[in-house]
Amino acid sequence: NDVNMFGVLMVHCGDVDGMVSGALHTTAATIRPAMQVLRSGASSVVSSIFFMCLPDKV
Repeated sequence: NDVNMFGVLMVHCGDVDGMVSGALHTTAATIRPAMQVLRSGASSVVSSIFFMCLPDKV
């Protein structure tokens, strides 16, 4: 019942274009499934971005 793995598998199968995650999970738990399933190439760069939504700004 890993929602991150499920989301990554949906991206891999082409059912969705992307995934938003991380609000309830650690960085490692969010990134690990993508690294396991999508496997970047040797010359690829893996990146992520985090947004914090605050009452008066993002």
